[in-house]
Amino acid sequence: MPDGNLTLMLIYISGMVMLLAGALLAAGWYQKMAATILLLVLIPITISVQLDNLNDLGPFFKNAAIAGSLLFIINYKSNEIETSVVRSNNPINKYRRFFSEKQ
Repeated sequence: MPDGNLTLMLIYISGMVMLLAGALLAAGWYQKMAATILLLVLIPITISVQLDNLNDLGPFFKNAAIAGSLLFIINYKSNEIETSVVRSNNPINKYRRFFSEKQ
């Protein structure tokens, strides 16, 4: 198999893996596993792109931000993230607390 075909095949495989893991992450299923897979695919892609183009650091910082977000998801329980966001941003909870204190 020539080198060009192998590279193209790896690009398609990484794209399919990222699409599947991204869908799992967005759906909320297997979040830690999906974030770990995305991080493991993102690191070699970032390194290979940056070694080719050292003049443009935009993709590097974008991928570093994505990697930080994935590390956040990997290190925290998904239920803790979801419930803390729902509790703090949901305006209905303010009214529920207000009315439950009055009774």
